Amino acid sequence: MVGNFCSKCGAPLEQDSKFCGSCGAKLEHVEQQAPVAQNEGIQQIKQEFTTMTNNVTEQFSNATHDGGLQKFRENSFFQNTKEKYFTTHGRLNRWAYFVKGVKLFFMSLIPYILMGISVAMMEARSDFANVLGLILILPSIALVLPFVVASIMLEIRRCHDLGHSGWLILIGFIPYINLIFFLYILFCPGTKGDNQYGPDPLQ
Repeated sequence: MVGNFCSKCGAPLEQDSKFCGSCGAKLEHVEQQAPVAQNEGIQQIKQEFTTMTNNVTEQFSNATHDGGLQKFRENSFFQNTKEKYFTTHGRLNRWAYFVKGVKLFFMSLIPYILMGISVAMMEARSDFANVLGLILILPSIALVLPFVVASIMLEIRRCHDLGHSGWLILIGFIPYINLIFFLYILFCPGTKGDNQYGPDPLQ
């Protein structure tokens, strides 16, 4: 293996050679330039990689210790949406129930329209329309379902504000009686002060 170089002419030398094959000089000491340069390059790459790894670890550790990751989770859009719409804990006053219900209505218009189109295409006489409607009905149901769940949870919290159990919303599934029920939870004022479901939201 060629790895040594002549100190006078710089020619590569065979291993264990005593004279330079190029200039004929006696080899008293041999310079091993290439292996040294190679080792230095490898050590530099290892050092840079170690430094970069330590910096990333330190930044992540500081973010965790400072509560940065926790603050991000608490202030995220999904966390706020969950606290406003997807919970059955606590109470909801009349105005908050009305505003959140209107927002849900307008946000769910597109999924409901898509579902209506899918049902209409499934009832059409064209085979292509039937197949296309069948394909669209599944994603439209998946889009509508979160709004239905959010509406039910709003009604449960509104019942809590009136001092009733959330199971009272089952009345809303009874035809004709459901109209009276929705008017009741929309216009009837909640109990004053704290009740068994939480503090008064108006206070």
